[in-house]
Amino acid sequence: MKKVFLLLILMSFGLISCALPAKMTQTPAEKTGRLLLYLQPLPQEASSLTFTVAGLAARREDGSEIHLHGAFPPCTGASLIGVQTRLLSISLPPGRYSGLVMTLGSASARRQSGVKVLQVSPKPIFLAKSFTMARRKNVTLFLSLSAERLMTDGSRFTPSFLLSIPQRQLIDLKGFVSNSASDSLTVINKRLPEVVANLAVGASPEGMALDQARGWLYVALKDEDAVAMVEVSNSLTMGKIQLHYGDGPTELALSPDGRILVAINPGSNTASIINTSSLSEVSRIKFTSEPCDVVMGREGTLAYVLFANTNSIAVLDLTTPERVTVRSATLPESPRRGVLSRDGKSLYLVTGIGPDLLVVDTSTLAVTGRIFAGGSSLCLAVDRTSGLLYLGGKSGEIAVVDPTMGVLIDTFAASGPVVFLTIDYEENSLFAVLPEQQTVEKIDLVSKRLLGTVAVDDGAHAMVVVGE
Repeated sequence: MKKVFLLLILMSFGLISCALPAKMTQTPAEKTGRLLLYLQPLPQEASSLTFTVAGLAARREDGSEIHLHGAFPPCTGASLIGVQTRLLSISLPPGRYSGLVMTLGSASARRQSGVKVLQVSPKPIFLAKSFTMARRKNVTLFLSLSAERLMTDGSRFTPSFLLSIPQRQLIDLKGFVSNSASDSLTVINKRLPEVVANLAVGASPEGMALDQARGWLYVALKDEDAVAMVEVSNSLTMGKIQLHYGDGPTELALSPDGRILVAINPGSNTASIINTSSLSEVSRIKFTSEPCDVVMGREGTLAYVLFANTNSIAVLDLTTPERVTVRSATLPESPRRGVLSRDGKSLYLVTGIGPDLLVVDTSTLAVTGRIFAGGSSLCLAVDRTSGLLYLGGKSGEIAVVDPTMGVLIDTFAASGPVVFLTIDYEENSLFAVLPEQQTVEKIDLVSKRLLGTVAVDDGAHAMVVVGE
């Protein structure tokens, strides 16, 4: 009897030990959605005000509330006129919600005689706006402060807030930023510039390719071994092209006609050639080392793959996508990122060593020149109108190079290290992605003046804009 009892105990422990991993397979993040709250630009009437948010809670339809933990910095009117600010980005359980509950902390007004502390009601403010949270989905809300009756009797802070959801945006005004650490795409209005939505697209989104004619955005999902397809008009994920296990795609290049998509896969040292009509991989190229970037040729029949570890470059002939031929060449330095010249005859490469930009002939793969760019660059973009090159790097300085003269002609500063650059030709502006600041900066290409800053998520990697 004792043996049987002991056996039952051991079996029960065995069952428990087997059951524990099953319970651990889902992380809390996988069971929840994400709520993002943005404070919209404050009205001019709030320029002298400063106020704080003491607490926020999400109210369910049944009346129960979930406290939203977060450190809310003071909202200073003088610095937030015309500036959007992210107040919150937090996981929230699935379900239907009726709105948010906000408690104000303190408030003050700046006057000629000094700063006057204002009275603030301790009563929580209910911000009505129904929304539904779902697993692995993001909900974006916008908090606006009315310009009317900000103060009563000159001594009481009596604000009126409005909570709203994203409104449909014109396609021509859209931009997308991939955030690899938060598994999301930040959708922006490039003209304002402001965040207009946040899309949960998949695990570790990195490189992107935009088919403007079809209105599709392709996103490399590194940790899903897949490429997501997003419809630009409604910012919804349409589906995913599944690649091989362990591929870990990072960068994409799309042919000008939108028919062929090339994904480089550092996880398996391969490149996937994808037919966008059938949404399938039609061929697969195996390399001897890890690819780090891919650049599509001007006609879409060639793609250039860079290998930093082996100081080399490979050219894929895509004339027949099902039977791709490859030729390669060795370079004197490690190519990290590349762009095609305006005429398609040269490839400009930033390297991990030294301040020079390599110039490679696209027909022979021979290095035909070097251009001093002033520092160690991480990314670059070419202006198809002027032919000028823009390079960003760890120093936060953006260099301007004239490749026809082969010289550095100008520099201007961003607010931090720049990992990606893209040009919006419709407004003649440059967008710089700054992951350490979790921002994107919009810069006028003529005056080099900062036009706006947009708050993005963790791990900002790349950006595309309609009209780039």
